[in-house]
Amino acid sequence: MQILALMARPRSNKAVADILHIQLRTVKHRIRSILAMLRFEALWISTGACMRSRFTSIPPASCR
Repeated sequence: MQILALMARPRSNKAVADILHIQLRTVKHRIRSILAMLRFEALWISTGACMRSRFTSIPPASCR
């Protein structure tokens, strides 16, 4: 969670690593993990919207 909070501010990965006293490689790995989870969440939300649209007459733009 600390990396996520620090990502909200304009800081370099190196600065985040220095603040948290961890390696730059660790910061990069954790950021990749966070972004992967966010992409999965976005995919899950859009898939749910498409599934729900089967019961309506107008599908969302992401389902077309």
